[in-house]
Amino acid sequence: MNGLSRRGAGRAFLLTLIACAFFIPSAIGRGPSFLDRPLKDWMSELSDPNPELRRGAAFALGKIGADDADPRNVVEALTHSLRDKDAAVRDFAASGLGDLLTALNDRNRPFWAKTGAALQKALKEDDEPRVRRSAAFALGAFGAEAAPARDALIAASGDASPIVRQNAAWTLGKLGKEAGADGVERLRVLLQDDEPLVRRDALHALGEIGNPTAHPAVASMLRTAGSAGAGVVRKAAVEALSHLVLPEDRKSAPELYPLLNDKDSETRLDAAFVLATIGGPAAVEALPVLRAALKDGDAHIQELAAAKIGDIGKDAAPAVEDLGRALVEAKEPKVRINAAISLGRIGPASKKALPELIKALRYNDADSQYNTVRPLVAEALDNIRFPGLTDAIPALLNVIKADPDPEVRVRSVGALYKVPDLDKYKITPVLTEVLNETGRESAVLRYEAACTLAAHLEAKAPDKTVDVLLEMLTSNDLKIFNGNKTTVSGVGAEGPAGKSVVQLDLGGDARFLAAEALGWLGRKANRPDVLKALQEAAQDNDRKLSLKAKEALLVIKRTTAP
Repeated sequence: MNGLSRRGAGRAFLLTLIACAFFIPSAIGRGPSFLDRPLKDWMSELSDPNPELRRGAAFALGKIGADDADPRNVVEALTHSLRDKDAAVRDFAASGLGDLLTALNDRNRPFWAKTGAALQKALKEDDEPRVRRSAAFALGAFGAEAAPARDALIAASGDASPIVRQNAAWTLGKLGKEAGADGVERLRVLLQDDEPLVRRDALHALGEIGNPTAHPAVASMLRTAGSAGAGVVRKAAVEALSHLVLPEDRKSAPELYPLLNDKDSETRLDAAFVLATIGGPAAVEALPVLRAALKDGDAHIQELAAAKIGDIGKDAAPAVEDLGRALVEAKEPKVRINAAISLGRIGPASKKALPELIKALRYNDADSQYNTVRPLVAEALDNIRFPGLTDAIPALLNVIKADPDPEVRVRSVGALYKVPDLDKYKITPVLTEVLNETGRESAVLRYEAACTLAAHLEAKAPDKTVDVLLEMLTSNDLKIFNGNKTTVSGVGAEGPAGKSVVQLDLGGDARFLAAEALGWLGRKANRPDVLKALQEAAQDNDRKLSLKAKEALLVIKRTTAP
C-alpha cells in the first residue's frame, strides 16, 4: 500500500484532486516531468511567493524527483521546504520526501544525515499534525536506516492526533528489529487505541518487525484479534499474527476462535491459518474452515489449505479423507503435493487414505505433472509406518523393482525400513537385487537398501551388503534426509498473496549410518578393507561418525573373538 493511502483521510483537497484526476506520466525523451511540465519548472515554483504553487510543486517533485539522474537537488529543496511558513507546504514537502525517498529505495541512504534530522525535527516540533504525520511517513522510507529516530517515533505514537499515531506506528514497523523492545511495547499499547486505523497499523508494524523481537506482543495481538469490532483490525491482526505465532502460543490460541465464524470469509480463513501454525489440539477448532477451503473453487486456496492442515499434526486426523481425495482429484499439482506432505505430517492416522496414496504412488505415463507428487507419497507412507502401511507394501515393492524415478525408489525403500519381517513380506529379494545395481544415479538407493538389510538380517545379510556399505562409508557428499515440509507465508487480505513453498529438510553428514550398519553386520564385516575404513572414520572430525565407527569396531571385534 502506498504512502498516501496508508496515511488515511484528512489530506487537502488540492492533493486529492491532483493525485486522482490529473496525473500524467513523464513524457518519453523529455526528462522527468509531471502534468507535462519538466522538473525544473516545479523546482522553480517551490520557491514561488504563492503558497498554493509551492504546495503543488512539493507534491509534483515527490512524484518525479527519483527519476532525476541526480536527485540531490530535489531532496535538498524539499528538505528546505520543511521550514516553510505555510503549514500545507511543509506537509506536502514531508509527504513528497516520503514518496521520493521510497522510490529511491536503497539509493536514499546518503540523504539520511541531513534529511533524516530535518524530518525528526518536524516530527517533534511542528505545530501542525498533518506535518508531523507526513514527517513520520517520510522517516519510514529509510527503513532500518531510521533507527536513530526510534525514540522520536515512540514519542510520536502518543501524539494527540490519531493520524500522527498511525504513521508513527507504521514507521516503527519499517525499522524491523531496530524497533527494539521499547518500540514493540509501545505498539502493543497502541492495540488499545480508540482509533481503528491506529490499531490496524500497529498490528501491521508488529508483523513487519517479526520474530523474535515482536513475539512478546503476540498474546495481546491474539486478544485484539478475537475482540476487535472493526473488520480492518481483525484482518490486520490475523495477517500480522501469521508472521509471528509459534507452537508456544497455544495457551492463547482460543482468543482466535470467534474469528472462525467471522462474516468475512477471508478473515475466517486467515484465522484458521494462524491457528494451524500454532498447531496441536488448540488448532483443531480450525479444521472445519480448512476442510471447507480444501474444497474451494479457487485452486490457490486449496493449495494453502492443504499445506496448513499438515501444520496441525496428528490432531488433524479428521481431515485425512479430505486430503486423500485432494491427492488424487485435485487438478493443480501444488494441491496434490501439499496434500501428500500433510498426510505424512499427520502420521499413522493417514492410514485411512491408503487407497489414494497407493493410487498416487503409481507411475502415470500420461501426466508428467502428476508424477511430481510420487516421492512425497512414498515419504507419507514412511510416516504412516508399519503396520498401517501393510497394504501398500506390494505397491512399494513394484516401485523399487522397476520405477523410472530414482527418488521415488529411494523413498519407497525408506518406507519399508521399519517393517519387522522382510522375508514374510518378500522384501529381502527385492532389496538384494538393488544391491547389484551400478551407476551414480542409483547410489543412494543402494545405500538405503544395504542399511535396511543390515538392520533386519544382521550377519545373515547378503555379502554384497558389505561392499555397498563400505562404498557409502567413504562417500563425502551424503546428507541426512529429514523429509519435506511446506511453509505458507504472506496470508492476509492486506498483505501479499499467500504462497506455499516446499522445502527439503536435510541434516548433517550421513556416513555415520554406514558405520552403524557395518556394526550390525558383526562378523560379516570383519574384512581388512572394512576395518581400515572404520578406523579412519573413527578419527574423523564428525563426532557422530567417529562414535559410530568406534562402536562398530568394538562389535566386529567382539563377534569375531575366539
